[in-house]
Amino acid sequence: MKPRRSVSRAVLIAVIVSMVGLGVSSTSAAPVWTTRATDQARDWIAVAGSSDGTTLIGAAFGTTLVRSTDSGATWSSISGPGTRDWRGAATSANGRYMVVDVANGPVYTSSNYGVSWTHQSTLGDAWWSQPGMSSDGSRIAIPGGNYVKLSSDYGATWTSVTLEPSMSALTMSSNGRYIVAGAYGGTMWSSSDYGATWVHREASTSRYYTSMDSTSDGSIVYATTLYDTVLKSTDYGATWTQMSALPNQTYRYVQTSTDGQNVFAVAQDGYLFTSYNAGATWQAWKDDQIRPWFAAYMTDAGDSIIAGQFGDYLYQASFPVAPTTTTSTTTTTTTTTTTTTTVAPATTAPTTTVAVGQSAIATIAPGTTVASTSGLSNQSISTTSSTTTTLAPVITAAPSSSDAATAPDAPSAPLGSAGAIVDGEESSIAVSRSNNSLVTSTAGITTTVSGVSSTGEAIALDADGNLRLQDGDFIQVQASGYSTNEPIEVWMFSTPTKLGELTASDEGIVSGRFAVPASLEKGNHRLVLKGVNNGGTPIVLGIGVAFGAAAKTSTTTRVLIAVPITLAVAAGLILPTTARRRRKRAA
Repeated sequence: MKPRRSVSRAVLIAVIVSMVGLGVSSTSAAPVWTTRATDQARDWIAVAGSSDGTTLIGAAFGTTLVRSTDSGATWSSISGPGTRDWRGAATSANGRYMVVDVANGPVYTSSNYGVSWTHQSTLGDAWWSQPGMSSDGSRIAIPGGNYVKLSSDYGATWTSVTLEPSMSALTMSSNGRYIVAGAYGGTMWSSSDYGATWVHREASTSRYYTSMDSTSDGSIVYATTLYDTVLKSTDYGATWTQMSALPNQTYRYVQTSTDGQNVFAVAQDGYLFTSYNAGATWQAWKDDQIRPWFAAYMTDAGDSIIAGQFGDYLYQASFPVAPTTTTSTTTTTTTTTTTTTTVAPATTAPTTTVAVGQSAIATIAPGTTVASTSGLSNQSISTTSSTTTTLAPVITAAPSSSDAATAPDAPSAPLGSAGAIVDGEESSIAVSRSNNSLVTSTAGITTTVSGVSSTGEAIALDADGNLRLQDGDFIQVQASGYSTNEPIEVWMFSTPTKLGELTASDEGIVSGRFAVPASLEKGNHRLVLKGVNNGGTPIVLGIGVAFGAAAKTSTTTRVLIAVPITLAVAAGLILPTTARRRRKRAA
């Protein structure tokens, strides 16, 4: 094992930087970075991991893979696949399934958290790049050469779609249905049917796409490019807007939370950029040296980030809180721009089936790590922009009125609360609030409900902590713990209106976005989900939501928010003065 660099070299020193033309000056709680040293400094190129960050895989040029099973605290070398010029990595939501690829080399998959690996020999060697994997691990997409390779059975068999030369970046929704891919020195493509057909999204623009990431439902997509800026789409990759608040940099990687609110981008030029409001404003972080950042990872919740340098170590931190504005003598000019985008003509690419074989490869060698901490200073960047885009497609069928004979018996659920009927017995259940979503858990099923505007932006909870929807909004549902491959009915009450159905994945996960019924009356309502948990127990869940402007505030829900704050203050905790907005990604 090579000795670690001295603390004076490894620790990132906080300094204030100035970047010409980047907007306002303000301060924010700087992320405290912990050095995650492996056995040696490496040329990091990719980091991927489970949705909660417990299981992680790291890839670098010219070395072995490394793995962590304790949220990045310690890392072990994986000797099985050998020493290679690794290029990309992706994992399932629980970290069990993994895929890694090599620049001008082979592809490997693992189905046991990276303990052993399978060489996907029939794929051959190619200039592979950033792969994508569905949340359950069954669907894999890998760009390489002039095609994208697809599997819907954990890598057992593959199909090939020819797009254009030098496919270099890719992302997919958590169910694998929506895929967006870009080429190095080329254009953008998207698919809304698991990669069966593709639409060419750019007719003439040539960009060098280096990475992509999307919300769990695939509706919001971020992309990085060389010599350019970060791009954002709110309609499944159909149209794109440049993040004009960001400077032109050599961007290498972007990551987003599953709701699209927290965004983390790294640049080869030495800067790291974070946004807590879906790219509306940004903070630029830089240390005392120009460090080439090449790799990035973020948990689904957007609360933890990892950055990797080329020729150095991995660094890990909590996502920085929203900035608090300070008094400054600097004169700031805010530019307002309006951009109108249109959908490019659709074209469909042919598909070809490729046969596949497998061979098992064993691994793993233990290792240790040493940690140190430091902070980075920031420069806040802001702009005001208005973008007109096409409406994001609704994943499910249009709402339809239904009579009482087909509607489920729904539990009572006043606004801001929830109830459940579990195996015929009704009970109330607790509701927590996280990242502008309502979260419930009962009988093994955890459900997250949030609102999305017609332009694809997350809707903030109101002052009482309630989800309040308006005309044209969508309601987004994500849940886990359902019986595999079973349908889950989604309804809106009091007048029973079926919004549609979702089908649980092999991992028991469902995710979908539904249009608010046009016939919905103003007032309080219940979102109702009917399904069966993974233990075979029928469950009907109801969550209280509102439609239209509030007539008056609710004392009950104000108490729900005020109590935790009061307790925190009493315990001597310091709470951030500005709450972070919320967004999987999603699926």
